[in-house]
Amino acid sequence: MARVRRITINQAGLRQLGTNPSTTTYRQMRRIGVAVHSTAVQLAPVDTGRLRQSGDVTMRPGFPRMAVRIGFYARHAFWAHQGRRGFEAKPGKVLAWRKRGGPMVFRKRVGPAKGRPFLTRAVQLVTGKSTGVPTKY
Repeated sequence: MARVRRITINQAGLRQLGTNPSTTTYRQMRRIGVAVHSTAVQLAPVDTGRLRQSGDVTMRPGFPRMAVRIGFYARHAFWAHQGRRGFEAKPGKVLAWRKRGGPMVFRKRVGPAKGRPFLTRAVQLVTGKSTGVPTKY
């Protein structure tokens, strides 16, 4: 039986994989992030288009963890992705909003809205791996 007596890890080389944009690892991570972002943009619900326009991809280089951050920054991005609970106006008050190109709407309560986890689904489609978050598409 063979024994391994010593393993030497090139720490500088390992550090360069995660921080140097010219390495194959860095470029491949960026490529996957852009693919996930473009898929998420296609899956995102559309009303005004602000949600789709608000997305971006940023690299978070570092050692030992390198990450690609895909974010959508529209004010309603979280609720579009996760959904929201219903809510009720305070006693003696009403909820009011104007529909686009239409009249004012007044309600005492608003029911829950289902989320559309477009970003989670995009990760699943591009990488082929489950994120552990159930999606209903």
